[in-house]
Amino acid sequence: SISNDALRNCNVLSKITFKREIPSYDYTTITNLSTLIFDDGVISIPDHAFDGCTSLFNILISNSMTSIGNAAFRDCTSLTSIEIPESVLSIGTSAFDGCSSLKFNEYDHGLYLGNENNPYYALIKKISGSEIHENTIIIGDSAFYNCTFLTSIVIPDSVITIGDAAFYNCTYLTSIVIPDSVITIGDAPFYNCSNLTIYCETESKPSGWKDSWNYSNRPVVWGYKGN
Repeated sequence: SISNDALRNCNVLSKITFKREIPSYDYTTITNLSTLIFDDGVISIPDHAFDGCTSLFNILISNSMTSIGNAAFRDCTSLTSIEIPESVLSIGTSAFDGCSSLKFNEYDHGLYLGNENNPYYALIKKISGSEIHENTIIIGDSAFYNCTFLTSIVIPDSVITIGDAAFYNCTYLTSIVIPDSVITIGDAPFYNCSNLTIYCETESKPSGWKDSWNYSNRPVVWGYKGN
């Protein structure tokens, strides 16, 4: 643990390396914090961990990281880029909201984050359009939030994770095809999709899908073969 005022007024401190878990602390009090390094012992970044760290611009994440929490880097206005390693399987709601300097990778009016091998690893936000890049692994929390332009979508078989509320309030969405590559689905991704029918290639609900994955109780076709 780190006591509340342990690092307050450490105005020359600019870099922190985390070896294991990330202690709870108000890191915004370290006004010149510009670099974070997450070593192999760190597997997750907690919710709101670095929310509002406006001097932060350099982040190095090891291949042991599996999740990035809600609003973890929200309003980090100096952050220009971040490499999401292949090990990351979930990215929380608003994880990068307000990162006004962050350069996203774009495809069909969608904002993606990724790495050198796959720039489209994680779909963070869809502005318009209905296609998802064929190399996408993660559809992030609230990625299609309130996308009333969306009427139907086929998820590519590269995707393994669909985040919480991913298609929240897509009221005109009538059909979605979920490939059997998807091993994790979060809470209520289809909430208030009142016209939706869900087509699943798998024969039954996988263990990695949350019990509330179909919170709105939309009709489901299991074992869908494309016909």
